[in-house]
Amino acid sequence: MLAKGGAASALIATTLTALGYIQSDAPDPTISRVNANDELLSFWPSEENDELPPDCNWFNGSLVYESELCSHFVLSRPSSSPAAAFTRARQCSAKFESECVLSAEVGLAIPAAFVVDNNDLKMLIGPRLFPLESRQRQIRALNPGNALHVRTYTFNETVDVEYLDGYSRKLRRERLSPPDSFCVQLLRVAFTNSCWRGID
Repeated sequence: MLAKGGAASALIATTLTALGYIQSDAPDPTISRVNANDELLSFWPSEENDELPPDCNWFNGSLVYESELCSHFVLSRPSSSPAAAFTRARQCSAKFESECVLSAEVGLAIPAAFVVDNNDLKMLIGPRLFPLESRQRQIRALNPGNALHVRTYTFNETVDVEYLDGYSRKLRRERLSPPDSFCVQLLRVAFTNSCWRGID
């Protein structure tokens, strides 16, 4: 999760060895599936009971996700960005005042980042990073469900990224700055290298 607040922004993150990112001193994460049986979208009890809070499953760095859905074929299908995923991301973003929501946090089993864009959410599917000289910043990591869970990581301030837009289904390339750049880098550490090899 990336909380609103500029320099005091908070991320939940784990290890990344490529492109100059630096890991904190923490145990190696456990590899896990986003959903059982690699279902595209998980079941949320809160969607059947309005009195329940959204079932946001915040990434805390103890897990790194793998998915059989990490392929260009799956990511390019319109069904890979269901409307329910956008609804869930909006709910999690609003409840925790987060400018960054990862697909796994809303039970969507493809690698995607939801970032706030003009008071709405933009969905970046399978973002690919390109080499870029950039200043690095230390980012404080926390779990919104556990304020005592804090880590610090180093991320590039600016990134060049190519991604599939979740709304238009068009391939886009942009240069991102914080907080979007941090969100994309967080997504890159949240899924296994084997997943990224399947789509980069």
